[in-house]
Amino acid sequence: MFFLEGVIFLFVLSNAGANAASRLQVIHDEEANLIVATPDEYDAVVIMIHGLGDTGKSYIQLADMMSAQLPKVKFILPSAPEQPVTLNGGKRMSSWYDIISLQDKDGGDCDGLIESAARIRKILENEHNKGIPYNRMVLSGFSQGGALSLFTGFQLKAEQQLGGIVCMSGYMPCPKKFTLEPAVKDTPVLHLHGLADKTVQIKWAELTRKGLQEMDVLNYHLETFEHLGHSINAEGLSLTNKFIHQRLNALNTIETAKDSSAHPSSKSPTPRTDL
Repeated sequence: MFFLEGVIFLFVLSNAGANAASRLQVIHDEEANLIVATPDEYDAVVIMIHGLGDTGKSYIQLADMMSAQLPKVKFILPSAPEQPVTLNGGKRMSSWYDIISLQDKDGGDCDGLIESAARIRKILENEHNKGIPYNRMVLSGFSQGGALSLFTGFQLKAEQQLGGIVCMSGYMPCPKKFTLEPAVKDTPVLHLHGLADKTVQIKWAELTRKGLQEMDVLNYHLETFEHLGHSINAEGLSLTNKFIHQRLNALNTIETAKDSSAHPSSKSPTPRTDL
């Protein structure tokens, strides 16, 4: 039996106006192995990171739906490289890092995790170089993607502190490779998890919260849903949109010395025609 974490929003989207005309221009960047879904102008960025066996393409519809409440947000949807996954008998599939077992979240070395975190940091740096302050960027992800969001977001430099992190059905992976950057410990986190999740157990989410709180990470909210399995429901997506909207609005007029040279708004890049 193979364990995959993909295409988990379709049942929500079918009831959330997913058939409306697209609000975003979709650009497939094959060289960078990511998809950009952007309005004509944007002043904030949300990076959405998929789970095991999935690709960024699965999140285009979700980004479009979310853009109704976040009209000036650019969505970046990276895809993981293919690599052997021990959990699935060594089968190669899209994965941000190797997973050994569903029973022990701390088992194994999470091969590929450091490289994946570096890639996400590079995406953040590229957007900052285009004029977007770090505090107007949000990392979000489902399952393995949520794990990567937490792992990456809390190890950024002080001047790279994000506007927020959204972890859906995820956890903190490989604690032995994680070192909290104290300067970003106040980064707001919304953690969503189903109490009936048999893939990523609720105790993993609780242990993640406990471990981070012991490191003095206190701006961390774990929201649980009764009867919800390894998925995300309409209420969770509504909370996600509200969290991102609040974080970006709260920071809309804040300018730090570190970002004083950044432009308040950026044009989306010209679509590439050679991909």
